[in-house]
Amino acid sequence: DDSVVYVRRDLVERGHEKAVSHQYLGMLIDENVSWANTVQHAKKLYRYAQMRTLRLACKRIEGEIGLLHDLDDIQLAQYAGQIVKMISEPCGLKPMQSMSDLLKTFCLDAPQRNANDNPSTGIICMDNESDLFEPGALTIIGGRPRMGKTTFMRQLIHENAQKFNILCYSLEESKEMLRDKLIARLAGIQYRSLVRNQYSESARVKVIQAMGVVDSYKLLTMDGSMSAEDISISVRRQKAMGVIPRIVMVDHIQAMKHNRERGENDSNMIGRSIQTLANLALEIKCTVVLLCQLNRNCEGREEPRPYLSDIRDCGSIEQIAFNVLFLWAQNADDKERYLYVSKQRNGSAFEAKTNFIGELGIFKDLQNGTF
Repeated sequence: DDSVVYVRRDLVERGHEKAVSHQYLGMLIDENVSWANTVQHAKKLYRYAQMRTLRLACKRIEGEIGLLHDLDDIQLAQYAGQIVKMISEPCGLKPMQSMSDLLKTFCLDAPQRNANDNPSTGIICMDNESDLFEPGALTIIGGRPRMGKTTFMRQLIHENAQKFNILCYSLEESKEMLRDKLIARLAGIQYRSLVRNQYSESARVKVIQAMGVVDSYKLLTMDGSMSAEDISISVRRQKAMGVIPRIVMVDHIQAMKHNRERGENDSNMIGRSIQTLANLALEIKCTVVLLCQLNRNCEGREEPRPYLSDIRDCGSIEQIAFNVLFLWAQNADDKERYLYVSKQRNGSAFEAKTNFIGELGIFKDLQNGTF
């Protein structure tokens, strides 16, 4: 019958004889009375075409994946969204843009990464040579007594608490004492003079101003006896309340409670607590700064520079930590302090020399004389 139209023959006459999938669909339409069966096969072919397009796109992305290493997390997420949108065009009907061209355009449009967006130590040579505050990192700060570990932690608070959310778990000092020492440092007076109210009228104005600055900090301080599990629960609770910390500080590991399992020694017990805090840093995408005491081995050396093995009850601490920073001096009364980065996962070891003003709680950068 001349009125009957055969789809397959019509496709061939229209020049689609090489389109095998079209001919197959035409044959189904010509020979099948079930329209649902034809639609089902059409969906399968459409799905196969999409998968083939995705495979080709993935091969091209894999070939140029090296271009993505310099992007930060936010830029990479935005770029990945554009890639997904680009390769999701049905059956590859839209020509795919070159990966290098798209990346070049994106990097021009994206805001450039600024060094001021990262937390700082207040010591220029330290900030230039290290990345102690990488998101997801566990940073250990160790030293013998009177080396200034807690003082250095307070300097980190002063340098970063106006821009970043900081959770500080002061397990050795009360949170009131920590606040008073922060105020004394900003006012430029000694802590004892502040708590005894022994300062001049001119210093009183500075104290009032320092109180206002400290109260404006994005700082939440907690004290008391806590375990690593307690700290993890507290951080997650703050995150659920909308306070996502950039830095979590713990002073210090030896003052923490540790839940000992049956037959477990001190080294494994502390190592398990350290692993809990390392997992917390990866989960929250923050930096956990953990202060740690050292044993007396370094005091018997001619040069008392600490090593990783000097961490008290070290266990697997040096393996779990991303960065390890030691504070040391030839003598506890010396004005000079050495900041020795013994381990740095994304860099090499180095040492910075600073001037330590203990009565004011300040590590002064000897490179340029600034605080």
